[in-house]
Amino acid sequence: MFHLAIRPLCADAENQAVELARQFALPLFQELSTSDQEGVKILLELDEGQLYLRLSDWAPRARLSLDFLGGKLGYRQAQLKTHSELLRRATGIQTGQRLRLVDATAGMGTDSLILAAMGFEVLALERHPVLALMLNAALARAQASMDAPAYLRQIRFLGADAVDWLRHNAGAGSDVIYLDPMFPERQKAAQVKKPMQLLQVLLEETPDDGGGLLEAALQTARYRVVVKRPLRAPWLADRQPSHQIKGSNIRFDIYALRSIRQLVKAG
Repeated sequence: MFHLAIRPLCADAENQAVELARQFALPLFQELSTSDQEGVKILLELDEGQLYLRLSDWAPRARLSLDFLGGKLGYRQAQLKTHSELLRRATGIQTGQRLRLVDATAGMGTDSLILAAMGFEVLALERHPVLALMLNAALARAQASMDAPAYLRQIRFLGADAVDWLRHNAGAGSDVIYLDPMFPERQKAAQVKKPMQLLQVLLEETPDDGGGLLEAALQTARYRVVVKRPLRAPWLADRQPSHQIKGSNIRFDIYALRSIRQLVKAG
């Protein structure tokens, strides 16, 4: 039974669809029998150079793409000053500092972009290879635009398991590590917005190792680890943070290792 399949939506996308099906060992939608189609939960659709994801029970037009300049992600960037104050306080970055941050749970890339706009050099890790593909494609399109903000040059997306990467890169100079894991207490898919519905289904067979992820982050970060949590959720891996910063429905748990304020500001 297949859970993810590739579907070209136009003739120009057929060759790319065949190549991606081969690369990721996934079936092409038109090659599936009726019985196998019933097992497909997510479609990766290709249309005129764009990549889309949609749940198989969504309407054809109810599909998601990644656009770092427009759409909802672009809107959130435009509203950066309004939305980012809690995250800025949680990460501890000061004006003029140049810090390296690893976003170990990239997801749709939203927080990675906001963190880069704050001044971080961001390496964002995404363990699902198809989502990593979409993130890199969206970043390449955005960077090629004449309207691309400069901070888009400060982001790099890497398809990798975060626990493995952190354990093998303890000396990589990661100043801050940011975690926004999928939660075991997450709401039912019908109660959350479409991007989260899709992520829940896409990643349901490879759940986050919360304890291993936090431990690897604590062993790797130079200054602090920041964990995003629902406001009333338990601590990740039952490990008490140094302190917390709370919003109306989320909080950031901060695991402070040493003071960021001791850094010399960049000239």
